[in-house]
This record gives sequence, C-alpha cells and structure tokens, in this order.
Amino acid sequence: MTTSITIFLILSIMAVFVACDASFSRALKKAEIMPEFVPNGFSPSVKLSIVYPNKKVDLGNFIAPSESVEAPRISFANSDRHSQYTLLLIDPDVPTKEDPSNGPFRHWAVVNIPSSGNLAVAGQLSTYIGPQPPVNSGYHRYIFLLYKQASVNKLFQSLPTNRTFFDYNTFAQQNDLKLVSTNFFMSADI
Repeated sequence: MTTSITIFLILSIMAVFVACDASFSRALKKAEIMPEFVPNGFSPSVKLSIVYPNKKVDLGNFIAPSESVEAPRISFANSDRHSQYTLLLIDPDVPTKEDPSNGPFRHWAVVNIPSSGNLAVAGQLSTYIGPQPPVNSGYHRYIFLLYKQASVNKLFQSLPTNRTFFDYNTFAQQNDLKLVSTNFFMSADI
C-alpha cells in the first residue's frame, strides 16, 4: 500500500511538471518566441521570477511602459549555488513586430549574477532601459533570457553602445553561456 501511494505521488508530481512545461511552451509559441528566440523543446531548468514594483512578469502578461521604468527584482529557484548567471532583456520588435528591422534591441545585460539573484554584486554590461515602444507601433515582446555561465567571475568584453541589432545568440556562444530560463511580457504605448 505504501509503495502504491509513493508511486502515485511521484507520478502526480511528474504530471504537474509536464503540464507546466506544456503551458510554458504554448505561451512561448503563441507569442512567436519559440522557436525564433528560444529553441523548440526548450524546458527551463531554473525558475526565473521577475517582479516590477507593481507587476510580476508572467509569460506574456501586459505591463505598461509606466509600470516598468525601474529595473525589476529578479530571483531564481532550482539554481546551482556554485554557478553564476547572465541575464539579458531584449525587444525583438523594433520598430514593430511586422518590421523588426532594428531589432533585437538590448534593454539590459547583467553578468556574474550569483544564484541568490543579488544584482548588487553583479556586473552590468548594459544598464537597464525600460520599455519605450513608439506610439502606434503595436505590442512589443520583452524577453528575459537567463543563461548559466560556464565559469564564475568571468571577464566579459564590453558591448557596443548601440543597442540595436543585438545578436544575443552570438553573445551567448562567444561567452559559453547555456540558456536555462526565460520569461517575457508584452507592452505597448496605447
């Protein structure tokens, strides 16, 4: 009897994780983030929590530019306490989703983040710039990409001052970064 209950509990927990992964993938696909910005089949190994003063980022919820002026608080769950992380925030929809000719725009680049998520001891390659979608440019996707670094206290080369046309994939490859989580929100000047 005890073995049956244990097996049932394990299977129930696994079903919850599978359902969470499925809803995660659905949200990314619906917003056309997967597979263009996050590979097909990606499953986060770290839970990334992003909280602005009055709103939490939750897989595509709407956050007005006025609600995201200041940099958000971040935290991780299930992270490796001996590792450091890199966080990027990009807007691929510059100037619009239909004509992303200047995207992705790099809104934020933070490196050497400890597993505690303490940004005060991390390095900023690009300071935070909140969403500023042009009037009548439609909804913009603001994508947070969290990478695990292969080494701690890594020395990163500075990034160009021009934040448009940011090749986040090349940046990740050149710096031996492994994508471990993502989250996103939508914003517009309406």
